[in-house]
Amino acid sequence: MSDPSEAWDGAVVRRWLARRFDVSRLDQAAADRRGYEARDEYDKAAAEEWVCRALQFPDCTNEQAIFVKRLKPNLNSAFGKGIFVQ
Repeated sequence: MSDPSEAWDGAVVRRWLARRFDVSRLDQAAADRRGYEARDEYDKAAAEEWVCRALQFPDCTNEQAIFVKRLKPNLNSAFGKGIFVQ
């Protein structure tokens, strides 16, 4: 794994996840308004919402190793088993 330029900050991670959660909700609404042809965009935004919701809690965002450990199975659950996360 690469050497991070800044120390891990759980509060910053939670704030970023909360913002991505809000954006994913807006993306779903926009895709819903566009109709059937935007169903893939809707599905991607819904998956992002699901992952962000599952990862927002302090029990997994305070430490990077715990966050990564919880992130991997959530990505595979939300986006399908075809994703390979190292």
